[in-house]
Amino acid sequence: MNVPKIDTTAKSDASKEPVELKSRSELRDLLISAGLARGAAEKIARGGWRALAGELTEDDLLEEVVAMASALADQLGDLQ
Repeated sequence: MNVPKIDTTAKSDASKEPVELKSRSELRDLLISAGLARGAAEKIARGGWRALAGELTEDDLLEEVVAMASALADQLGDLQ
């Protein structure tokens, strides 16, 4: 799988083109290449892709926030 590498230490450059994601797997791979744990990236991609694709209802929003908070808690727990 060809995953783009991201230099997370580089300063933002406004002249760079934004990344256009076309699938949930591209979002997951991007998060992993940025250094997020594979499991956390999968949870965020699974929960967050519908919001990025414009398919999110108000009920889904609460569910997604809970899923993302859980993924973040898992990631923080892995750091200890």
